[in-house]
Amino acid sequence: MLCQSIRPLIDPKVLEHCFYLINHVRARLTLLNQKMPWYELCRLWGQFQRYWLELAGMQQYLRRTVDPMALYQDASPLPVDCFVGAFTDDRIVAKSLSTAGVPVWLIIPSESVDGDVPIIRAHVYPSPPPLIAPSLGNGLSPRSAWNSLGLIARGDPKSIVLRRQSDDQFMPNSSALEIQNAPTSSRAELGSIERGLHLSKMGGRQETPPRPTKRHQPYGPNPTHVIRVRPIQAESPQQLQPPLRFQRPVVLPEWSAALLEIEHLETARKAHRFWMPIGTFFNEDNPMRRERALINWLAVRESWFGHLAQSGLEGEPQLDREDWRHFLSHIPERGAFQRRRKNLAIFDQLLPQGAPVISPDESTLPYQWFNRLYDRGGDAKELILTQRLIMWELDELSFRIECLSLQGKISENAKHSEDERQVYRKQLASAWEQYDMEHGLYFKSAPSEDRGIGSVIWNYSVPAIEAIRQVIASWPGAPESIKASLVIPVESNTIPVVQSLRTALARFFCQTYHSQFSRFPMLPTQFPIPYVFDSKCPETEDEH
Repeated sequence: MLCQSIRPLIDPKVLEHCFYLINHVRARLTLLNQKMPWYELCRLWGQFQRYWLELAGMQQYLRRTVDPMALYQDASPLPVDCFVGAFTDDRIVAKSLSTAGVPVWLIIPSESVDGDVPIIRAHVYPSPPPLIAPSLGNGLSPRSAWNSLGLIARGDPKSIVLRRQSDDQFMPNSSALEIQNAPTSSRAELGSIERGLHLSKMGGRQETPPRPTKRHQPYGPNPTHVIRVRPIQAESPQQLQPPLRFQRPVVLPEWSAALLEIEHLETARKAHRFWMPIGTFFNEDNPMRRERALINWLAVRESWFGHLAQSGLEGEPQLDREDWRHFLSHIPERGAFQRRRKNLAIFDQLLPQGAPVISPDESTLPYQWFNRLYDRGGDAKELILTQRLIMWELDELSFRIECLSLQGKISENAKHSEDERQVYRKQLASAWEQYDMEHGLYFKSAPSEDRGIGSVIWNYSVPAIEAIRQVIASWPGAPESIKASLVIPVESNTIPVVQSLRTALARFFCQTYHSQFSRFPMLPTQFPIPYVFDSKCPETEDEH
């Protein structure tokens, strides 16, 4: 509160008094949370008010008397009601401040306490010094008039009468504020005083000797018997590690930031339909529900991809979010899929036996993602990695379909010929040419690393970014920042250039997708690492 520039010039006694007031108020803030009568609450609040006003007045006094810059800043007299007030027991100081237009509270110590002034009784944490009514104003009598103080409350004359009635009870004597006599901090001394006063209210409890501690002696009260205590077992490093928590693959940073920029825009009420489920359809918190959804998808994965390859992606998908969630959560006890929703009749054809049965006793289920078995009895990290790989594949393929759908919508609006549409479609699909794709729709073999636009290996990410950039740069309203191409070889590019192009592509793609479909796009996610596809190499963590 005190200015650091003038602090070395302040008298140490004044600083001691200032910090005592601060600690005095701070130590009693906890009392406000306790239940107390209205009379006690008013008395406590009066103490707070008195110390706050004295601190404010002390700061004004020090600025005017110690700080040389304040003499020039406060050369013009300000209205009286702009000041809180100053407190002093020096008449010369009070006269100089009164001449400068500062309200003065002159404190004159009294030798004894008047009989008609009630003494404030100690509460749970009472005041260390005794409280008596001081002298207010410039007069010598203990009940001098308030006329010289003016209207501090800015226009309400009744407040002066009320303040005079309360100050008779709440104003302490300045001569009684003797603190820091011991070589300890003011906070430590204040705590010791209040602790002693609190214990004094307990009567003679401290005089009685403490009761002997009763110990459990299962084998009799033999004083020579040593009670055997079970030793505390040291925790192994595996026990000290926090439990594994499953997390879905996160969206690439630049795409996530681009989506946040348009999240305030309105979307259409029409339900979004999906060719395949995405990672957000799988429960992140409940492992049983997540396992049921993953097994249902693995059971129909190859059949569903074959169905899409046969029917093609030219039309509109038939399954919305609720359809996929009903399919993923379906259990054998519910019977056919069509009983829940009519759109799920296709799964009754792809899975004639119904939803797969998950035995709680089997550690390895008869389902796998490529050559990676769904092993529940093995390493927990490997199981989580398998689950995240399944979700990443769905997110990556869904994002690829979103890019092709948006390009088809733009070609339709621009009335491109079939040859032009084929050129754009082929150019856009070349961003995934590093993967082994089947029918240009799904992965033929398991990806061992990210080879798309999110890859940290520039031999994969830079060609993929350039392939998408060439298509997006032809869209209407494309910014100038994405019209400059990357150079070959990839080592000739710089990190800021590649990163800025990634950000610009993500921002323009999300904005264009929302303007065309009135909904938010499905975005690419980060490839789960560490990951080695060969199950014969268990030492995967040390190598990565």
